[in-house]
Amino acid sequence: MENMNGGCAVVRVFEQAGIDTIYTLHGGHIDPILEAADDAGMKILDTRHEAVTGYAADAHVRMTGKLAVSLTTAGPGFTNMLTAMASAWLDRIPVVFISGAPPLRDGECNVLQGGLDQVAIAAPMTKWSGRATSLNTAVQLTAHAIRTANSGTPGPVFLELPIDILYGPGEVDIDEIGSMSFEVVRPAPTPSAIEKTLEILSKAERPVIMAGTGAVLSQAGEELLAFAHRANIPVFYNVKAAGLVPGTDPLVCGTFADITRSELNPDAVLLLGARTGMYTGGATGVIPAEAKLIHVDLDARELGRLRAPQVGIVADCRETLQALLDCDTAFPQRDDFISNAQKSRAWVDDRYGNLIDTPAPIHQYQALSILKEFLDDSTLAIGDGGDTSGWNEITLADTASQPGVFASVGYLGNLGMHQGWAIAAQLAHPEKRIVCVTGDGSVGFQAMEFDTFARHDLPIVTVVLNNNAWGMSIVAQHFLWEGRDIASKLSAGTRYDLMAEACGGHGELVTEPGELKGALQRAFDSGKPACVNVIIGTDTTIMSPRTEAMLAGASPEETIVMPYYDNLEKK
Repeated sequence: MENMNGGCAVVRVFEQAGIDTIYTLHGGHIDPILEAADDAGMKILDTRHEAVTGYAADAHVRMTGKLAVSLTTAGPGFTNMLTAMASAWLDRIPVVFISGAPPLRDGECNVLQGGLDQVAIAAPMTKWSGRATSLNTAVQLTAHAIRTANSGTPGPVFLELPIDILYGPGEVDIDEIGSMSFEVVRPAPTPSAIEKTLEILSKAERPVIMAGTGAVLSQAGEELLAFAHRANIPVFYNVKAAGLVPGTDPLVCGTFADITRSELNPDAVLLLGARTGMYTGGATGVIPAEAKLIHVDLDARELGRLRAPQVGIVADCRETLQALLDCDTAFPQRDDFISNAQKSRAWVDDRYGNLIDTPAPIHQYQALSILKEFLDDSTLAIGDGGDTSGWNEITLADTASQPGVFASVGYLGNLGMHQGWAIAAQLAHPEKRIVCVTGDGSVGFQAMEFDTFARHDLPIVTVVLNNNAWGMSIVAQHFLWEGRDIASKLSAGTRYDLMAEACGGHGELVTEPGELKGALQRAFDSGKPACVNVIIGTDTTIMSPRTEAMLAGASPEETIVMPYYDNLEKK
């Protein structure tokens, strides 16, 4: 037994579980945890908004495979963090969210930052939400939260640690903490499921593998690439799985959307850790209705949600791929189909290639093509924004060289995540330069993270595509309302570059295509956090292919058009 306060005890559990990073914004409630973590040599990175702590912890596990902690104070610290919690919940990302709280004795005393049932508020957005009521339960529930986040279908958890528990001393069983196990159990597929899968894939003429976040979290990249080459099957990924396998490999052929745009028409699909729905085009969409579907997911509820698979496998993606590799099955060469799959991104250059050398105003594709010249194995690109993220997807997603580094809007659809992702990326890969590409709308959500970058010596380069508008919103409004817009314009010429400079970074303003390459070079050479503010065109007929797809088939004369969803019929 050893005498210590609750903060020290909680950190001892973190260490036993292999957690070495805390993303936080300070508050007096959580000082004992911060002090103990600092004494233990843990990485502590403080941000300027609590949501960013959650975004960073979310990105951390995608990039490293290790849990991190989002630690916030009580009351507003907790409520500011909720958007990140909701995002992790909908994307099924294991994040340990911890917040302080007033003393247990003061629950009905109208005290500072009290009066909220934080546990109840977090419950609908977490796998588990609980409150410690003693030093012993602080130890036990910290361990329980960590195990729960990683077990079965992964997801966020929330633990409330009242201030009196964290500050109060007591006897802690150090041997008990030292004997705690946090091994993650990875369920394996059944032999019959593997047999059926191999039968389908060996007979298919046009099979594809589609990898999602579940494959990233299981760290299945090596096994995925090995099986793809064994079975001669092209690999496609959603943007959240970009970088799981290198885009330079001849069998890594593009994003999910490229399957449809290139008219590959697969007859069999191995869907790994991705759900049918928004990112697979709904019940059919990317996956043709007549294709045989093999769906691998840790959550049995997702198998058959929108369409019944021919083979449903409730198992870990890496374990499933290893089981497929362990079998000695013969596969056809499929040379012609693979050749077609390798051309699946040719439509991008065919459609937009002529824009690279055009004069001002700068086009989104033009700007990103110039930026792409700076991206290699020493850089990581992160995307954000509404319409901007659509341009990022077709231009930069194939440059991702590490799992989880290419951020994009998830199921929650929230913008302003890129700063947190960039912080996590820089900590996970200190040897690389991190580049964020965002719109002028999304950069504003957490713009003061320029200060965080500077304070922590994170030389992150932010490229803002600035069209003075909420891009996805205004193009849809003009399309539907014949040029009318409401609440979708931003101030013209906002100097985000000067914001970075004011925080101690480097700034560049770009208005002409010929200026961009030099501005980017100076930003990289500065060795500082930098913002390259690129003024792009404001023509609202220009929209990313993703936004086009959302409006495809829309006819205001015949239907009631609803952005993002299937339209309503007029009666």
